[in-house]
Amino acid sequence: MKKDLLTHFGFLLGFFALITLFKGRFELAFIPFWIGGIIGTLLPDVDHLLYVYFFRPQETTSQKVTTLIADNKYKESWDMMASTRLQRTNLIFHTSSFQVAFLVFAFLVITSTISLVAKGTVIAFVLHLIVDQLVDYIETKSYDSWFTRFPIILTEIQKKWYLVGNVVILLVFGFLF
Repeated sequence: MKKDLLTHFGFLLGFFALITLFKGRFELAFIPFWIGGIIGTLLPDVDHLLYVYFFRPQETTSQKVTTLIADNKYKESWDMMASTRLQRTNLIFHTSSFQVAFLVFAFLVITSTISLVAKGTVIAFVLHLIVDQLVDYIETKSYDSWFTRFPIILTEIQKKWYLVGNVVILLVFGFLF
């Protein structure tokens, strides 16, 4: 749990600090952006709960997590989900198809709302997905599970360019909103 949270919140802190510095927004009015960042960092992990409760409740890990949550052992359930995350390959949010659709949604939110909470949420959500892809690549030397339902087949170099493109889009979203 600690490693997972430290990784995501470390990237959030670093990236949002750069945005805050770049924009020169050192006032209380910018706090909602940071609150949105916290929300957006946590939201993609709801995907794992959906998997446990609705998509694969019959799996052993799902049943163990469900039991831990029912016993109010939230830290242990989070630890179990974090340690077994590579076993869950049919997640909704952790796919390239969802990521592309979410980037369109994020663009619409960033360009059409004045809500700093909404902007912070979508930027942090995109950041979380990119960090998850990087962690998958570092740990397994592949992030092919993200492309299982992608409508086209990409080569390894195209997958790397896909990731680079997502990072560029994130930077644009973060610094030009």
